[in-house]
Amino acid sequence: MTTMVGTTPEFMAPEFPESSTASDVFSLGVVCARLLDCWEQRFGQELKDERNLLRDVTGRMQSRDKDARPTAVESLEEVTKILSAAQASSDRSQPSYWQQLPGQPSTKVPVARDEILHWPAGQTTWGQFSAALKQTMHDSCRQHQFGDCSPSVRSVERLENPMLWQRYCVARERMASSGLASPINPPVRLENPVIDSSCNEYWLWHGTRHHNVEAILKEGLDEHLSLLDGLYGAGIYFSDEACKALQYSDANGPRYLLLCRVLLGRPYYTRNILKTLRSPKNLPERGDLLQRPEAAGHDSVIVNAGPIQGHPNPNGQVHREFVIFDGACAYPEFVVSVDKV
Repeated sequence: MTTMVGTTPEFMAPEFPESSTASDVFSLGVVCARLLDCWEQRFGQELKDERNLLRDVTGRMQSRDKDARPTAVESLEEVTKILSAAQASSDRSQPSYWQQLPGQPSTKVPVARDEILHWPAGQTTWGQFSAALKQTMHDSCRQHQFGDCSPSVRSVERLENPMLWQRYCVARERMASSGLASPINPPVRLENPVIDSSCNEYWLWHGTRHHNVEAILKEGLDEHLSLLDGLYGAGIYFSDEACKALQYSDANGPRYLLLCRVLLGRPYYTRNILKTLRSPKNLPERGDLLQRPEAAGHDSVIVNAGPIQGHPNPNGQVHREFVIFDGACAYPEFVVSVDKV
């Protein structure tokens, strides 16, 4: 017995109303082809060769000759081989838009205003950052930080550091090996796109002072430089709200934000302040927690806006923050200079 996948004409095999497993393969091929279209719209030229191989499979699945179509098992085997090969070759490969080759020294590359990378189709990097800067800023913060002016992206540079990239890839592989992570709740702002949902890899803002930028670009973010008296421990703090990250930047002159790839993995959603915390592994040792840590452990801490026990602000947390405790789990890829206009 077979079940038709599609209920609209474009999903129906040419031999309809005759029904068979080959008809199901045809319908599934149409669905997969639509997904590949979405992939191309979202990620542009990324993994173009692999996408073309997958289109060849879906094309044969949609053959008008039902006897020429692969079976569902054969199709799955082909797709699995293509994706496995892509994963093996790309897990540690540098982003396709980088100019530096593996093994070369790190460099900063100015990003042109019209440069399009991997953002939503048609969006330039400057456009993506400008929109994220303005749309993730509280009105009260804008007034406090920029007065009657508006924040504006002044320059964008991309960090290409092959050594730091390899360190980040190793951390990502280690995190991915522990299995799928549950989705972040509530979801990260759309202005901070997800990179890999399986390990909760996101683009997040990190604010810093100008005199720290060069050291970070050479050595990466270092959790050992964090202070134990931070509200949520001696970690590296990020936010999906630009105004929060800007609090850590210089008050005068251009302000500097780093847009980083960040691995959140399995987060702990704290309802307490966590001063002196050095690692999520130490959470079970704390007896004052309102939220019980999971037995499987955690990779990061997420602080959602709202009441937080022990918070110095009686209204609790105003901005959402994400804290990691291993600098290898973040790659600071873009340096964004922000000024007022």
